[in-house]
Amino acid sequence: MNTLFHKVLEPFIEYIHSYQPMIVMRLEHKNFYHSFGWCIQEGDGEVCSAVKDLLNNYVENLPTTLVDYLWWQTSDGRLEAKYIQRLAESTSFDTSMINLFEDGYFKQEVVVQALYEELHKKADKDYSEFENSLDY
Repeated sequence: MNTLFHKVLEPFIEYIHSYQPMIVMRLEHKNFYHSFGWCIQEGDGEVCSAVKDLLNNYVENLPTTLVDYLWWQTSDGRLEAKYIQRLAESTSFDTSMINLFEDGYFKQEVVVQALYEELHKKADKDYSEFENSLDY
């Protein structure tokens, strides 16, 4: 997991740990984070969708500078940086050819998706560990 993404996700994970767990398929989980892990492995996507909505709200409240910086760490941002570097190294540097994504909403969507992918991996792993620790 990208260290910066991990640091940004830590408070969010603590936040969803505090949420009331969802009772799905007659399974009661310790917390909403476990409900999320269960949903990744066996659910219908209802909890995953709720977590993505919560994550979107969380990212909306992050400082814009941080969201911009996180965007540059995504594959879209890295691709744009490579393009700018190649353009700067060319003999005909024309800044009008730089296709910077100035739309903050677009950046936020990309950042939310990147954070969600990292969160999804972590929750899936954590839930597997939790499930393996249970005595049946």
